[in-house]
Amino acid sequence: MIEALFFIVFGLIVYTYFGYPCLLTLASLFFKIEIKKLETYPSVSMVIAAYNEEKYIARKITNSLSLDYPKDKLEIIVTSDCSSDKTNSIVESFTGRNVRLLVSQTRKGKTAGRNMSVPQAKGEIIVFSDATGLYEPDALKKLIRNFNDERVGCVGGLLRYVNPSNSMVGSGEGLYWKYEVMIKEKESLLGNLTSVSGSIYAFRKKLYNTIPEELADDLIVPLIIKKSGYYVILEPEAICAEETTKEGKEEASKRARIANRNIMGLIFMKELFNFFKYGFFSLELLSHKVLRLLMPFLLISLFIVNQLLIFKSLFYALCALAQIAFYVSAISGYLIQKKSGKKNRFLYVSLFFCLSNLSVFFGIVKFLAGQKKVTWETVR
Repeated sequence: MIEALFFIVFGLIVYTYFGYPCLLTLASLFFKIEIKKLETYPSVSMVIAAYNEEKYIARKITNSLSLDYPKDKLEIIVTSDCSSDKTNSIVESFTGRNVRLLVSQTRKGKTAGRNMSVPQAKGEIIVFSDATGLYEPDALKKLIRNFNDERVGCVGGLLRYVNPSNSMVGSGEGLYWKYEVMIKEKESLLGNLTSVSGSIYAFRKKLYNTIPEELADDLIVPLIIKKSGYYVILEPEAICAEETTKEGKEEASKRARIANRNIMGLIFMKELFNFFKYGFFSLELLSHKVLRLLMPFLLISLFIVNQLLIFKSLFYALCALAQIAFYVSAISGYLIQKKSGKKNRFLYVSLFFCLSNLSVFFGIVKFLAGQKKVTWETVR
């Protein structure tokens, strides 16, 4: 019984990180979709979420105004979530250049600001972005060309992380994101992207529904659109650059918040787990989202069960030793980074992996305790 449990848990872990990408690759050989891309210029409203972003908001607006897209077809809306610094006055200095400021008088969070903005937006296509994400000059054009295909409802851009501080946590985040992008590209081949980056994604305004403020729009919006029968895809040539987090506590806080909101979002969209109605997409959600959330518990279970079997055979002893070595390497990576600032490629992989899963664990604990994080504080 214990041995069977070991192999079940081990199999789920292997499937989540390796089997699922292989399954997507196989599925794309038979069910790959072709998007009819064409450079067209519908009206676009870019909605930028901001809270106390006086250091970055002018740079973001300038970047947005410089995009290679017809100026008369692009409006920029900044939603200020009750900012207490100079964010609002800086945005107002751009008045007259198709830039509008919408201010929430009480802090309600990013999703509430976006709910407020969409009905007031003039564009046929809405683009959601953050204050620190900088677009490549042709990013918007590359995003929008996909909407020439009437089957496309939502398009995610490619978030590219930069690590100016050269921190070990930042390096781990960048490597993790490359893995995530690989999975997103495979999901996109099927028209089934399960989530997008909140820094760069676009959708048809007519498909937007007001969503609960405690939910993450970059998960819920694409799921709602997919539920409506439209394709949700990735445009890898639409690039947005953003800095990685620098410290472990910043990354941990972010991951815990994401896990907390993802659980609430998946419960909100639980109908999509009806395999008989949504088919392979239900399996994608289960594989990419649910099993990732369960990963901390799978890892803990594997470690405990393995210890019970450690004297059973050489195989179990080696598995236990490998796990211990991996977790020791993560701790070593943390201590090395903290004391000397040096980093090792293997150590920052193990450090980020452990940090991410530990953060997800605490995010789930907070959810079970009834804690909901609606507003956010900038780690900057």
